[in-house]
Amino acid sequence: MGLLDKATKLAAAAREQLETAREQLDDVHARRAASSVRPAASEPLDDHEKRVVRRAIANGAPDPATLLSCAQASAAIGRELGGPNLTYDDRSIGVAYEASGRADEYWRVEANSWHGDEDGFDAAGFFQDAIADVVAGEPVEGVGDRAVYDGRRLYVLATPHLIHVEARTPDGTSVEQATVVARCVLENLCG
Repeated sequence: MGLLDKATKLAAAAREQLETAREQLDDVHARRAASSVRPAASEPLDDHEKRVVRRAIANGAPDPATLLSCAQASAAIGRELGGPNLTYDDRSIGVAYEASGRADEYWRVEANSWHGDEDGFDAAGFFQDAIADVVAGEPVEGVGDRAVYDGRRLYVLATPHLIHVEARTPDGTSVEQATVVARCVLENLCG
């Protein structure tokens, strides 16, 4: 074996060691980034929130715990999330799953179902009056009966249900991720 052959063999071994070191370093960076993400804790419902849930269910909302699982929410955005935590307003109730990381990184998936009051709820009429006629957004095909994405939330009519979902990552929101979440919610609601 000549000097040139030995040098070529040493260079190949050095390249292989360098590539192995790069792979190990990449793996350390990936593990460090993953370990810096903190899923949010699930908070137990207080008495007021329990009354809100009972009222919403009495007025036609599904149990918010049935809308979306943590595993579904995490899979939709590719990040382990914590929760669920209750979200609600006068017309909707749902769940949110969250995680935070370094440098103000934030992930959140939220799924809500709209409901009526003691006079009932017409999901299609409400979608037309409160969303289609009011929300500036783009129609989304292939999810529910009708859907509109406003750049942050995806509103979906799947008669008799009206839902809205949101999927937020440090990169922003996307209609694709929101659509994945909406399909999970509709599958859970409609089977």
